[in-house]
Amino acid sequence: VGVVTDPQQRADLYVLAYAIVRADEGICGAERIYLAQLASLLKLEKATVDRLEAETDDRISGLT
Repeated sequence: VGVVTDPQQRADLYVLAYAIVRADEGICGAERIYLAQLASLLKLEKATVDRLEAETDDRISGLT
């Protein structure tokens, strides 16, 4: 993921990973560490990660 330079692609990759680990409606400690490492590799700021997670949660909640 370190070679991805397009900001939208970086965000999309994070959202995909977040949605997958959230699929069981909970994120365990190991998954949170994985997501933090991924965000770091993707060079995503905390505010961006928080926004992406909130938007993804809203979309997932809208599907149920």
